[in-house]
Amino acid sequence: MSRKYDNRISMTDKKNSNASVLRGRPRSEKSRRSILKATISLMESMGYEKLSIVDIARKAGVGKQTIYRWWRSKAELVIESVLEEIQEHVGVPDTGSIDGDLRGLLHSSFHRLRHTSSGKMLTGVLIAGRKNESTLALFRERFIESRRNVIRGLFYRHRDNGTLKTDMNIELILDLIFGAMWYRLLMEHAPLDDNFADDLVDHILPLILKQKPLND
Repeated sequence: MSRKYDNRISMTDKKNSNASVLRGRPRSEKSRRSILKATISLMESMGYEKLSIVDIARKAGVGKQTIYRWWRSKAELVIESVLEEIQEHVGVPDTGSIDGDLRGLLHSSFHRLRHTSSGKMLTGVLIAGRKNESTLALFRERFIESRRNVIRGLFYRHRDNGTLKTDMNIELILDLIFGAMWYRLLMEHAPLDDNFADDLVDHILPLILKQKPLND
């Protein structure tokens, strides 16, 4: 079951990340990387609201129409830039236990959001999405679901090997994890750090681990 699920995840993420490639001429990888790098750099200095396609094109050394051929909107470009950056730097652990895998993934994810521009970029897209339903829908489809798929895949893998409860509500657990993460990222009332990741895992594990039978 996990093998089928992991394959479906990879196909979905590939389709999402390459959806815009189907429009217009094939992408030049060099130009694509320059555009994504320029987007990250400008977001750090300008923020989402002030960022424009014209600024990105100028910094990347490409024509504005090149960007519009490959991305339908500024939101789509920013989402792909952040998603690729996170996927490049935040690997999926395989420690042999759900405790180690989930703890390691949250540590690296929170660190990326806390110590790079990724957190502010995502916050900017989300705030813009509250004013524009299409931006919010794109954010859910491309970013939110992709990151949920990563942890969903961990749960399926460890459920298949008998570690987790077979009747666990995976979607509810994902809501608990990401709801807590987004609340701290947006409200900034408390740090999004390793201690928080550890506390989150410590509270989640009793809800999902299969209980060991009592010794006679």
